[in-house]
Amino acid sequence: MNIKAVFSAAIVTVVIVGNAVMFSAQAGLNDQIDAVNDRRTAVAEANSGLQTAVTDLQTGTVQAQSALTALTDSIAAMHTGTPVSASGTYTALIQSIDPVTVLVNATGPGLRGFASGIIVSADGYVLTVLHNVDNANSIRVTLNTGEEFTATVVQTDAAANLALLKMSTSRTDLPVAALGAMADVQTGEAVIAAGYPLNDDLPGPASFTYGIVSALRTSTDYFFVQSEVPIAPGSGGGGLFTLNGKVIGLSSLAEATGIYLFVPIDLAEPLLALIPA
Repeated sequence: MNIKAVFSAAIVTVVIVGNAVMFSAQAGLNDQIDAVNDRRTAVAEANSGLQTAVTDLQTGTVQAQSALTALTDSIAAMHTGTPVSASGTYTALIQSIDPVTVLVNATGPGLRGFASGIIVSADGYVLTVLHNVDNANSIRVTLNTGEEFTATVVQTDAAANLALLKMSTSRTDLPVAALGAMADVQTGEAVIAAGYPLNDDLPGPASFTYGIVSALRTSTDYFFVQSEVPIAPGSGGGGLFTLNGKVIGLSSLAEATGIYLFVPIDLAEPLLALIPA
């Protein structure tokens, strides 16, 4: 056999084997590279999912904190007895309605001698319930400042149990009650009553009591705002006020404990119409 041919065959064999080895090594390396790339992709996806989870957790924490704050505020409001939606304080409300609430001292047959009323004009007209001043020989009205004026009955409405008085004063700067309407009141609405109950035994400033509207009595012969707000002898004629400071009725009757009746301010319209503009 030709030596040259043998040598050539050997070289070819070496080249073929070498190429096979290199190809095999390259294939293995490519597999390793693919595996590494797959791991990188898996890690990136895991990181992305983790970041999303962290973001969701942070958002949930913020929402939970907001809900907790709202709940805490609601609980605090319930403990203080103050509605969450109420603006201002009861102190501010009372300070606004105290000046329009007056003490009425009327003497005459069958009269107690002390009652309440509200100022309805800057020049000294006062609204009260009729049974406070019916057949009075003399009437005196005292402001929350301690100023005292004599007064006369201008007109009465026996059906509504109301009376319009005029103080003997030339002042035109007296505080005036803001008038509401029964139509604007709802059962369950919070209200405050103001007046001078038991003034012989409790001389001094007006008293204020708090409660809700229990019912709206609107039958032809029984037209009242009923409330659980306590009133007592001497409260008659004092105002029943909403939490925005509007008077919606005047204290009239205490039927039983927890059942107190107020003449709707709507019934005073004929008397109020007599006040000079």
